[in-house]
Amino acid sequence: MAKLKLGAIEDDKPIKVTHELPAAVHRDLVTYAEILALETGQSITDPTKLIAPMLQNVRNWIYHQNPFQLNK
Repeated sequence: MAKLKLGAIEDDKPIKVTHELPAAVHRDLVTYAEILALETGQSITDPTKLIAPMLQNVRNWIYHQNPFQLNK
C-alpha cells in the first residue's frame, strides 16, 4: 500500500465553511480516513476534517512549483 500524504491531524482553531460534497467524494474521504487511522493510530471521527489538510498540501505543492511550469 502506498504511504498517504497526510500525517496526524493537528488540533487547530478552524473557521466555518459550508459546502456540499458529492456522495462519491464523501465516500472517498471516509475510506481515506480509515486508511489514515490504520497508519497513524489516530481515529478520524469526522472525515470532513481531512479536507483542510488536503487543501493545504495542494496549496504547498502549487506554491513550490516553478511559475513557468504553472502557465503550461
